[in-house]
Amino acid sequence: MRSFDKLAGPIEPRQDWGAILVFLGSDLEYACNDLGMQSYNEANLCAECGANGSTLPHNAFSDGALWRPSCHDNDAYIAKFRKPLHPLVAHGWFNKLTYRYDLLHMWDHHGITSTAVGSIFQHHVKKGTCLPGANQQERLDFLNEDIKASYAMQGVTNKLPRLKLSNLHREGDFPDLHGQAVKAANTRAAVPYCKALQARSVAMDATPIEKHMFKVIESIDACYKLFYGASEWLTEAELDSVRRHCKRIGNNWQMLSLITAEALERSWPCKPKLHYTVAHLPRQAALINPRHVQGYGSESMVGRMAKVYKHSMDGPGRHVVQKKYMMKYRVGALLVWTGAV
Repeated sequence: MRSFDKLAGPIEPRQDWGAILVFLGSDLEYACNDLGMQSYNEANLCAECGANGSTLPHNAFSDGALWRPSCHDNDAYIAKFRKPLHPLVAHGWFNKLTYRYDLLHMWDHHGITSTAVGSIFQHHVKKGTCLPGANQQERLDFLNEDIKASYAMQGVTNKLPRLKLSNLHREGDFPDLHGQAVKAANTRAAVPYCKALQARSVAMDATPIEKHMFKVIESIDACYKLFYGASEWLTEAELDSVRRHCKRIGNNWQMLSLITAEALERSWPCKPKLHYTVAHLPRQAALINPRHVQGYGSESMVGRMAKVYKHSMDGPGRHVVQKKYMMKYRVGALLVWTGAV
């Protein structure tokens, strides 16, 4: 942190540039377990407000939701961090606007997108609403071929693997698109197909559950298009669209959770990531487009770092491999930044 303080200070002689640390990028697990933010596993599961599972229900998303008046100011937000404060949190730089929600983990990978896509695929594979076939495997086979044809027509590059029944559902758990080859990018890229599939289902059988599922996936798709089509700073019209679609996701998701629970089905769980999305993501988006602070760049960097580290393990001197690796990475970064490569 002292290094960042120095970078943000007056530029010294022969120093060409400085830098101001603005945001912290990480997933919720790091923010909660390492930095000590209010944990999503606790009764009061939200760091931003007093939402819980009883008196201030986190899965209520109406304008009159009881958690809304409980949103914390900066002092109350910091007060909820674990004591003693982590050095990052204790630094004067850290505040309520520092930690940025990561769309990669909050939406794409084991987030609301993987849950929504997995729930819709699982629903149609089980019930055959808009997928032909005499049993689940035949309907899944048709789904895989339909996805493949859609990819060819749309020119999709981040493609899902051929799905198995186990990719949609874990025994005794809620549906979720998951698996070794199911990644964040190909889950996000499957949303337009999922929306088209659900539109077809509504046209064939316009029951409440089909219509609610379409509204959820349509609004997720709309948010992706907005985030990936906009600049770093959203206009008022774009922010209004984010607010409207996030609220629409929450309201229809809540209905789906109720409908499936009444039918004794395990589907459409209202997890903390959904609450953060509906309740607080629009406010964060007012400062900067969430796409520009998500974790894809960091994830790619981890891969590059792992490759350099692996090659640094060759030969003698493994006891100094970390120093050796860091020197290689810094030299490579310098060459890139100065335009030498």
